Amino acid sequence: MADCLNRTNAKIVTIEKDPKYIAVATQLIDEAELEETVELHEGEAELIIPMISKPFGLVFIDHWKNLYLKDLKLLEANKLLKKGTVVVADNVGIFKHDLQEYLAYVRNSGKYSSRYYPSSMEYNPNIEDGIEVSILL
Repeated sequence: MADCLNRTNAKIVTIEKDPKYIAVATQLIDEAELEETVELHEGEAELIIPMISKPFGLVFIDHWKNLYLKDLKLLEANKLLKKGTVVVADNVGIFKHDLQEYLAYVRNSGKYSSRYYPSSMEYNPNIEDGIEVSILL
């Protein structure tokens, strides 16, 4: 994804708080020579999101399931989503019970056009999963 964006002047902004994953991400970004394309922020999303100044065209949410809705609303409150922004929430099939509030919000708030796409777990094709793709109206 970053390699494709590298040709368009777009950036990937990612937030990570775990030092182990920060080290892995930094190494991968360096090895792929994508330092100009990938902006890695270290820390809690609730502290990082308000410091971001440019709105997103695409948001991929894949972290603690109980924070999906909170972080989406934080992105909204900080005006980081614009009309047409695509929000992709991962693992909403396997964690549908944990994500009930998130799914109800994107499907019923009137702010998004939202659709579920079934898939399988990335590490086990025998486990049903899915993503929710929501577009800000």
